[in-house]
Amino acid sequence: MSNHLHLHLGAHKTASTHFQYMLQMIGSHSPPGVLIPAGATIRKEITHANRFLIPDHQPDLRALLSQILSEESQSIVISEENLIGEAKDFFDCDNLYKNSRVRLEAFAGLLPKSQNMTIWFFIRSLDSFLPSIYCEYLRHWRYRNFSTVLNGNHLQSWVPVIDTIQSIFPNAQFNIVDYHQYHKVFPRILGEMTGVSEESLPRPLKVIRPRLSKLSVRAASLLPNHLPFSLRHKTVDMVSHLSRLAGYSKPFSPYSAQKIKRLRDRFERDIETVRNAQTLSLLE
Repeated sequence: MSNHLHLHLGAHKTASTHFQYMLQMIGSHSPPGVLIPAGATIRKEITHANRFLIPDHQPDLRALLSQILSEESQSIVISEENLIGEAKDFFDCDNLYKNSRVRLEAFAGLLPKSQNMTIWFFIRSLDSFLPSIYCEYLRHWRYRNFSTVLNGNHLQSWVPVIDTIQSIFPNAQFNIVDYHQYHKVFPRILGEMTGVSEESLPRPLKVIRPRLSKLSVRAASLLPNHLPFSLRHKTVDMVSHLSRLAGYSKPFSPYSAQKIKRLRDRFERDIETVRNAQTLSLLE
């Protein structure tokens, strides 16, 4: 197979919304030799309701991906952070992305074995990542206290997650991106994936989904458990938006200064581990 698949697996809350927005802009320009399937299509057909994990759907999904990957394009880009996990995966477990192996093995089984591939994975210090993904959880599922995220064992490392991805895609090139350097390295990522320079595109709208306010997290704790998803989502977002307009815009920040320092120190050790790994490329 002559084309090359660039597979962006997240992580969540590491500028994925902005990144996918920019990919969509590039795709709308139809650059020669580049295919960027619509993110909404990938989500609807593959990850919605975890379809790719259900055996009955897998033949159809394998055919869909084979069709995409048979296109006469030098580069194909798929960006979907829900392949590796969901926000609710961070509860009732002791490690990041507890279901990543079974999910990625299922997806890998849908791909042609000879597919040339580069994996892209963005990582973020847990002092901001965990509160952010917890807020994302509250937008979709019933309230759980933040202290129960990872069973309270918040001092985690990204290295086991990276090792899991590598073990499932052993022949892929593997690029790790430090989220905190995202704006610095974004043009390089864009160029390597698509050959398109950031300067050639119209300036994007500001694509940021801010962390929920403290007030909206409190509101989420008061919502009844039987409230439908759509109403929960809208209510939590509305309270967060209105509280920001009213000047009560402090984001949810559960950690002490001492805990933040410990989490950031752990992240720096992860970055150093990636930097020194011969099989990984760190963009920073």
